[in-house]
Amino acid sequence: MHINHFKYLIHIAKTGSISQSADYFYITPQGLSQAIHQFERELGVELLNRNGNKISLTIAGQKTVVRAEELFIIYNQLITDLEPFKPKTEQGYLNIFTTMFICGTVLPLAIRRFYKKFPYVKVTINEKIHSEIIGQVKNSQNCIGIQGFPDYVFDCSGRLPDQDVSFEILHESEFCACMAKTFPLANRKQICIEELSSYPLVLFNFDHNKDGRKIFKNSEKPYIIQNTSNLNLFKETIARGSAIGLSQKLIEKFYKTEGTVTIPIVNSYKLIYGSITPRNQPVSPFVEYFLQMLKEAFDA
Repeated sequence: MHINHFKYLIHIAKTGSISQSADYFYITPQGLSQAIHQFERELGVELLNRNGNKISLTIAGQKTVVRAEELFIIYNQLITDLEPFKPKTEQGYLNIFTTMFICGTVLPLAIRRFYKKFPYVKVTINEKIHSEIIGQVKNSQNCIGIQGFPDYVFDCSGRLPDQDVSFEILHESEFCACMAKTFPLANRKQICIEELSSYPLVLFNFDHNKDGRKIFKNSEKPYIIQNTSNLNLFKETIARGSAIGLSQKLIEKFYKTEGTVTIPIVNSYKLIYGSITPRNQPVSPFVEYFLQMLKEAFDA
């Protein structure tokens, strides 16, 4: 017996028509007739007189409708009484500004976990280049930026030069050399950047004008054959032995490639990944919880 059976019978009593009531409930007349027949079998009595196209209630049907209407008064009151005990569905929005690399690595896991607690929050992901993210965060509400910075851009107190935003460290990633296992240097535990200068290099997500001066500061001019943000191209170039890749340790966690090894670079700088939020705005519960999920995704 289903609550809808009572609902159907009450409506048929008003219309006197299976077809009209079926249209009202967006079901077929056959489906409604079957539901009433099932209801009759469960009660053990006939509820309707069926004479061709004419439908009327039996005496048992009339008594059932009276009790059904009383039942719905109690049912609706129960729904009202239980309303304060229902879990609240928090709604709102969250703007995320980040890079293509983050979108393809830690972000999907963080968002999946976030939605388990806040399924009704609208999340908008804005893929930006590095230089745009801080500006976007400063001019937005309920937002967070996710970005990596070389460790040398921070001041002595660990802050970014832009004092209008707050930066919370989520992960530190060392720079490393990625190469095919057939490379002569592949068995090394660590490597100096000077040793790489004589080999063809492929860079991933590198600002060579800034990052290059830091990482190659004491070495000969490097032989760079590619500087790409296409991760597949980066991996393929390394795997076929065409070049040594320079990138960050974080890539290895998400994109492991057979036939290659990753070797730390001695005395190189680190990439510091973190969250960027406007300093002049309170941090919303959505942002706080998303930050927690983001930390877990980096550490996964």
